[in-house]
Amino acid sequence: MPEPSVIHCPWCGEPVDIFVDQGQPAARITEDCAVCCQPIELQISMDATGQPMIADVSRENG
Repeated sequence: MPEPSVIHCPWCGEPVDIFVDQGQPAARITEDCAVCCQPIELQISMDATGQPMIADVSRENG
């Protein structure tokens, strides 16, 4: 099982574990914060080895 990426929610600032699907191509996805339930927009990119990684975290629609 992949290790989670820890991000900080752009709404409440709390650390949140995010699991990136290893088969996920570069995309923009939305996940709800596990703490405050606000929508978080994540930009998924590929790193130099071809593995998906979280490239950007922002408030949805913001």
